[in-house]
Amino acid sequence: MKAPSPVLCAVLVCCAAGGLCRAQDSAPAVRDFSALPANTWTPIDREDGAGGKAFARVIYAESVDRLYLWGIGGKMPDRSRYLRYELESLRPTAPGWRPAFPAAVAGRWTAEGYPPFRIYGQMGTDGPRLRAVGGYAATNWVRWHEFDGVVRPSPIHTFHQACWDAQRKRIVYFSDDTTFALDPATNTWTNLKPSTHPACCRTLAWA
Repeated sequence: MKAPSPVLCAVLVCCAAGGLCRAQDSAPAVRDFSALPANTWTPIDREDGAGGKAFARVIYAESVDRLYLWGIGGKMPDRSRYLRYELESLRPTAPGWRPAFPAAVAGRWTAEGYPPFRIYGQMGTDGPRLRAVGGYAATNWVRWHEFDGVVRPSPIHTFHQACWDAQRKRIVYFSDDTTFALDPATNTWTNLKPSTHPACCRTLAWA
């Protein structure tokens, strides 16, 4: 296994800085990654505090040179809405997290307008309900929904597993007895439907 590049390491820390860490108020503008010092954490981008998916796993998709975050998160103007699409990506050479919309709806869905998920029992009627788990106003149950001919899994708040499948050039996720994959070339999802699943607690939530 080859060592992670300075670019990847540098971007990972900026993700933490945009979520739970507050070590620096600003990040320098970095464009020449070859000049970054080795074995040193260097923030290269910082969100405005409205974004971030605190419990999502950062996965680097080598085939498209992007980092991906999937899950519930982002600015929440009320208890039923999140103002960020559940799948976001960042290209290291152009820092800034952007919605990773499926290729089939490129140009039709925008950051300001796309079919949303909503939290069960709360306000809003324009999206599928996400059942509340414990004290969290978010779900850890994966359910599949179709929007404009595109199938999406309902996003997870925390405790999902993910890794990069280099042989098949896809990101593989596991949560709630469900194993599924993301094709970063088209940002489309596939339910892999294995015949078995690992021993695990089916639904996890912090109390």
